[in-house]
Amino acid sequence: MHDTPPGPSVTDRFAWIIDGMCHAVAALVARERSAAPLILLIHSRLRRLLARFAAVAARAKAGTLLPARSRIAPRAARLGSPRPMPGGFGWLVRLLPETACFGTRLEHLLLTDPEMASLLAAAPQAGRILRPVLWMMGIRPIPEVLRRAAAMSARPVDHAAAVKLRAAVKLRAAVPGRAKPAAKRRAPPPRPGWPRPPDAKRSRRRRLPAAAERWLLPA
Repeated sequence: MHDTPPGPSVTDRFAWIIDGMCHAVAALVARERSAAPLILLIHSRLRRLLARFAAVAARAKAGTLLPARSRIAPRAARLGSPRPMPGGFGWLVRLLPETACFGTRLEHLLLTDPEMASLLAAAPQAGRILRPVLWMMGIRPIPEVLRRAAAMSARPVDHAAAVKLRAAVKLRAAVPGRAKPAAKRRAPPPRPGWPRPPDAKRSRRRRLPAAAERWLLPA
């Protein structure tokens, strides 16, 4: 009897949604050549969010994810140059209405997938990655799984447990018997004619003519 192959993971399903959004954003180049810099920024933003989500999911599965840090005070608004990307609730759907279907798929993933719910319960940091995607897609209200993840990340962190987990991660990453040898400092290349033999005669400094000294030295 053959074993049933495992289905796609929650990271794969989230990656399919992000890939579809990236393809829809890239298709805008054919219509608006002048929007190429903005499209590159949006594409990079989506790819970074996907990479962060995959990293958090992998660490949670391996048991090496550190506890989420609680945010004591709200982040202050940044002052300076204007943001290069659009803002506001649902800005990506307003810019590209054809991406609305991917927001529906993401909302369905959050509401019906038990693996996503268990991941958010074990790793509240994943909720911080998903909330910007919900914002740009105009999804409201926020699903309950994300609200619970936000409440868990707001709890105080057990710093002693975090220190123990960080030390365990370092020990697991270290490979026994393969310590790196101390780096040897290379000696500088020998200078030609140095050191000077003890019987070598020092060359006397050649004195400039008097006319040259009067021209070089200030009066």
